[in-house]
Amino acid sequence: MSYILSLGFKSIIYKEPAIVRIYIDDRFVDEFTVEPPRVCSEDNHSLWSDIRDKFWIKNYSKLDHAQKSKKFPTLNTNDFFNEDLIFKTIELDSSVIDNTNKHKLRLEIINANNNYTNGFMTKSTLVGLYIAHLVPKQILKEPINFINKFQDSKMKIKSTQSGVGEIKSYYKYDNRSVFFEIIGNNLTSNDHDAPRTAEPFGGWNTLTYYNNYTKANERILSTEWVGSRGYWDLPFETEWITAQKSTSEFGKYDLTDDLLYFIAHKYKQYEN
Repeated sequence: MSYILSLGFKSIIYKEPAIVRIYIDDRFVDEFTVEPPRVCSEDNHSLWSDIRDKFWIKNYSKLDHAQKSKKFPTLNTNDFFNEDLIFKTIELDSSVIDNTNKHKLRLEIINANNNYTNGFMTKSTLVGLYIAHLVPKQILKEPINFINKFQDSKMKIKSTQSGVGEIKSYYKYDNRSVFFEIIGNNLTSNDHDAPRTAEPFGGWNTLTYYNNYTKANERILSTEWVGSRGYWDLPFETEWITAQKSTSEFGKYDLTDDLLYFIAHKYKQYEN
């Protein structure tokens, strides 16, 4: 089975751009320069464009993502990702992603572009991580088929809920894994008394970044800029990315279907 790894970054350049090196289970896969399409604002932490946000607010319930007929926009989906996003796709075959249940994606940032002098640093190239999405190639080629299958199964599960406990469990997000999302499944709330939010790019969600400068793992906000050399280690399980589950088991999972749909559209552009 082939998989498509999609990555999304933002960057602000000081002197030279940073380089990302990609490893799966400590095996080197690829590297590329993180060069933004335009000068990015340091305050811009959004994955989506205003066009996408307005479309989703108008058409979909924020409380319940399962709907009988999910509409997707016919306008140019290029307009739905934030224009500062640097998008990269890589195809991986079964020699890289085997049947072992647990894997690890490492995204290493090579960055020495700073004004470090006498123990002080005020400027550096900055990099932010926004997408780490791994999905079977066949699903990415026909995303609507999988989205419809997922939505139908969730609607069936929803219709069978009875009693307060089951209804609360249906609407609760913090204990579910998310199909294909490596970032979403690694988020931790920085408030230990609060559950992980279902929104992968908002709230107070944090990821672990190993900072080569401090020689330590640091909990940083999921949209926080990093300005030093280091890496994100993002473990994932095979069942998150294969989605080879019976539809009756889909209730244990979530799906960010708009992200899957727009990544599929982007991938088809790259493939063409």
